[in-house]
Amino acid sequence: MIATEKAPMLFKYTVDYFDNELNEPATESGIVAAFSYGWAADYIVHLYGSDNVIGIELYETIVSLTEDDLKETFK
Repeated sequence: MIATEKAPMLFKYTVDYFDNELNEPATESGIVAAFSYGWAADYIVHLYGSDNVIGIELYETIVSLTEDDLKETFK
């Protein structure tokens, strides 16, 4: 990678959304790679549907994650 290129960041997210299959609100967590908070939020809204998302929490994490990092992130 060239020093001027920006690597994507990893974001831990929690999304509150309306689950159409269960017909009730639900919460889910995960990790998404994006170049900014805005891109990450847009992608999550795309995944869950703009009419279904109630709220999103995003936290930037480190660029690479070990298995132990993942376990700590999802405690």
